[in-house]
Amino acid sequence: MAIWGTSTPKFIVGATTVLLPNSIIVPTWADARYIEQISVENGERTIEYLGDYSEFQVVINLFKEGNTTAVKAKFNEIYQYRLTTIDQFFPHDDGDYMRDSSNNAVEFAITEFRPFYLDPLDPFFRDKLGLVFKSLKYTDLSNSLP
Repeated sequence: MAIWGTSTPKFIVGATTVLLPNSIIVPTWADARYIEQISVENGERTIEYLGDYSEFQVVINLFKEGNTTAVKAKFNEIYQYRLTTIDQFFPHDDGDYMRDSSNNAVEFAITEFRPFYLDPLDPFFRDKLGLVFKSLKYTDLSNSLP
């Protein structure tokens, strides 16, 4: 079992929870940010650690939702949040949401919303949806453990 969970992602906006079933996640748990300075006098390098951003690429197999009506419903459920700040992002819905060093929820933005087909040459045109969630503040992985 993974320490952050093993199931598919979900997110919460206000009082609404949006599940992302039939998906795979490609996480970047900690994208570290530093300020690096090199002295012009002696060449000594100093590195100041600022924090870690997190980014999650999620690919949803919409075609696994069932019939066309169910696929459209799931697409529209997610689509309405593409320009909205996500209050809580759960990389795995059986885990916890991402937090900062003060143990507060880190807000995320959906920075990419890309519909595509499993195989454009497939006569059934199996729908997929690519999403990218980026943290708006630094995340703290030790506080994000369930």
